[in-house]
Amino acid sequence: MIRAEFFYKKGEPVKFVISGHAGYAESGKDIVCASVSSAVQMAINGITEVVKINCEVNVYEDTIECILPPSPRPAAWHFVSALRLQLHNLSEDFPKTINLIITEV
Repeated sequence: MIRAEFFYKKGEPVKFVISGHAGYAESGKDIVCASVSSAVQMAINGITEVVKINCEVNVYEDTIECILPPSPRPAAWHFVSALRLQLHNLSEDFPKTINLIITEV
């Protein structure tokens, strides 16, 4: 199962961490994993390349983490919100593949 955790401080996104595998199909044929990977790449590219916000991105074996800078964040919020919505919709379309977690820090 993919774990998608979004961290907020006073209602504003500060970080998201996506890890794991959906387990919907065998490796290389899992459309949920491919969809999540594409959505995460689009969100991070939107933040870093479109709105030019220098966030910290860490990539590990099966985990990607994006930490937003303290300021400015508002332009990046739309990308984080869109990612969260996309992952929520995927979790409804493909039950038991994505665990969406919202954490206030």
